[in-house]
Amino acid sequence: MAQSAFTGATSSRLKHIGALCLSFSLAACASAPSPSDAKIPATTPDAVTTPVPDQNVGSISREAITLPALSLPPVAPKILSETPPAKDVLITAKDKSHSKPPAPTPGKKKPAAPQPGSACRSSIMMDMNGQVLMGHNQDTKRYPASVTKTMTLIMVFDAMHRGELKLTDKITFSAHAASRERTNLGLYTGAKVTVEDGIKALAVHSANDMATAFAEHLAEGSEARFARMMTAKALSMGMKDTVFKNASGLPNAEMVTTAYDMALMSKYLVQNYPNEYHYFSIRSFTYNGKTYRNHNQSLHTYPGVDGIKTGFTRASLFNVAVSAKRPEGRLIVTLFGCPSTPIRTREVESLLNRGFEVLRKRDKTSAIEAPAPALIQMEPATISLNKAYQPRPTAL
Repeated sequence: MAQSAFTGATSSRLKHIGALCLSFSLAACASAPSPSDAKIPATTPDAVTTPVPDQNVGSISREAITLPALSLPPVAPKILSETPPAKDVLITAKDKSHSKPPAPTPGKKKPAAPQPGSACRSSIMMDMNGQVLMGHNQDTKRYPASVTKTMTLIMVFDAMHRGELKLTDKITFSAHAASRERTNLGLYTGAKVTVEDGIKALAVHSANDMATAFAEHLAEGSEARFARMMTAKALSMGMKDTVFKNASGLPNAEMVTTAYDMALMSKYLVQNYPNEYHYFSIRSFTYNGKTYRNHNQSLHTYPGVDGIKTGFTRASLFNVAVSAKRPEGRLIVTLFGCPSTPIRTREVESLLNRGFEVLRKRDKTSAIEAPAPALIQMEPATISLNKAYQPRPTAL
C-alpha cells in the first residue's frame, strides 16, 4: 500500500519536473527520465537530487528521489561556410544585375556597324581632288530627279558668262512651261520672271515650271534640244553614265545618272562657278509674297553645309547632292534612293562626320611625314677696316 502511494507520488513529481523543464535548456529536458525508470536508490555523486513535495500536505519534504544522469554524445559544432556550394546558390533578380554575361561563342564575331550611306540605294563621298573617300553602289544607274536642276543652272551660268543672259533679263513662260506639275511657282502662260529670281526658284524651291522656261529660252523653244545640250555638257565634265531628257528631273525612264557622276557635277559647280555658287546656300526666298524654304535639311542643321540640291520622285525616292566646307577641307556627298527625308539627312551627316575625320587624320599624317624645312645658310658678315685709320693721340 505504501509502495503504491509512493509510485503515484513519483509519477506526480515527474510531471512536475517535466513542466519545470520547459523553462530550461533542451539539454536539461533531455535528462529527465520516464516514470518507468524512477527508482529509489542511494544517492550517488552522479545522481540528480530533486526535492519531493509531501503527498498529504503538498509541501516539499526533505525526501528525495534520485534520477540517473543522462550522458549525451558530444555534438560537433556546425560551421557555416561563407561560400555556399554552387548547387545551392539561388540567384535572385537583384543578384542578376551583378552576374557576368555569358561568354561569347568561339568564332562568332560581333556584327559590324552599318557603313554611312548604306541606308540609301547609292552613296558616295568625294574630296575636291576627285578622290573617293567612301562609296556604295556609286556606279549603279539611278533616276536623278530634281538634282537634274543643278545641270540646268550650270547651263544658265554658262550663258551668263558668254554674255547671253543678265540677271535682270526676263524669262517668259510658255504654255508648256506653265503646265509643269509641282513643285512649281504656279505661274500662268506669258508670265515673266527675272533671271535672278529664276535661279533662286530652281536652287531653293526646285520649281519645275521655271526649269522648263529656262530650257526653252536657251534652246530656241525646245526643252528636248536643251536636254541634249545638257548631256553633251555632262560628258565633257567626265559624266559618262548620265543622260538627260528634260530640264527639271520629272520622271522619264530614259533619264539616268549615277551617284559618282552627280558628285563630279557638284565638284565642277563649286570649282568653276564661285560667283554663282552662293545661290545654292540660300535657305529661303520670297516671290510674289510667298516664302519658299530650301528643301536641303542639312543646310539648316549641319555646320559647314553650303549647298547643293535635293530631289524626289516615286521611282527615285529621296536624292541629294551636298557640299560642305570646314577648316579640314571641302567634301562632296551624293545619295540616291533614300527611304525618307530624315534618313537622307541622317546619312548625309553621318558621311560628312566620317569624311571630316578622314581629312583631319590625313592632315596630321601629312604634317608628320613632311620633311623639315631646310636651314638657310647665310654668309658671315664681313667687316672691313680702314687701313689708313690711326688712333688719335690722347690729349694731355
